Amino acid sequence: MRVFRVYLTEKSREIRVELERTMLDVERQNFSTFSVEKRDLLERLLKKLKERLSK
Repeated sequence: MRVFRVYLTEKSREIRVELERTMLDVERQNFSTFSVEKRDLLERLLKKLKERLSK
C-alpha cells in the first residue's frame, strides 16, 4: 500500500477557517430535516462503512 502525504499550502491555510464554516453550513442545511435519531443512525452507519473499507 502506498502512502501519500498531503500538506496545506499557505493559501489553503488562509482559507481553511472559511471553508470549514461553509462546510458546516452545508451540513446543517442538508441534514436539518433529519431527526436527531436519524442523524445518529446515519453517523453510526457511515462509521461502520468506513471501518470496513479501511480493512
